[in-house]
Amino acid sequence: MKKFLLENRWQLIVYLIMLIAGGIILLSWPKTTIHLFFNQWHSPFFNFLFKYMTYIASWGVILIFLLLLLVKVRYAWMYLIGSFFIAIIVQGLKRLAFPHVLRPEAYFKSIHKLSELYLVPGEHMHLYHSFPSGHAASAFGMLIILLYITRNQWLKWLWFIIAVLTAYSRIYLSQHFLLDVETGSIIGAITMLIVILLFEKYFPSQCDYSIRRRFCK
Repeated sequence: MKKFLLENRWQLIVYLIMLIAGGIILLSWPKTTIHLFFNQWHSPFFNFLFKYMTYIASWGVILIFLLLLLVKVRYAWMYLIGSFFIAIIVQGLKRLAFPHVLRPEAYFKSIHKLSELYLVPGEHMHLYHSFPSGHAASAFGMLIILLYITRNQWLKWLWFIIAVLTAYSRIYLSQHFLLDVETGSIIGAITMLIVILLFEKYFPSQCDYSIRRRFCK
């Protein structure tokens, strides 16, 4: 784990700075003010970009799992188990601890300010189970496993940017508030890190092969 932290220190430092900045923003302004600030920056290009980029956190899970099988089956198991626990934690919080937390459209409607909110045309809006963001959790869980297996620093930054933009897409599409996204990213990152740490400690060599190498000449 020390090796992981050292090799990815710059990505993790930038992420920590973003978390601190986000925390300061959340403590300084109401969530409606914060959301409307981000909501004002929109265009047809960004509507298209974020509408489809948000799917990386859902359909991307399957793709990354299959690709990891070609690298090492152990990595695929890490990712699968990590993603499972991320989903359990997020859905537990959404449906058991905070089932009535409104998403932006429903919240702005409840305070009679829906007219101030820009909604991306054609986007299916969810109304409840806003906290935390499952897409953000999935995106940052994906980021951690990709940082773990990637050696190239340019690729590491590419994964980082994709994860941040995927998480931000949930705010842009008004599916979540900043607090939902920031909390989701923390859950995803920490859960995947814990799973990786446990694998390194208790299963250091199990499934240490790739499907491609085992079954192909």
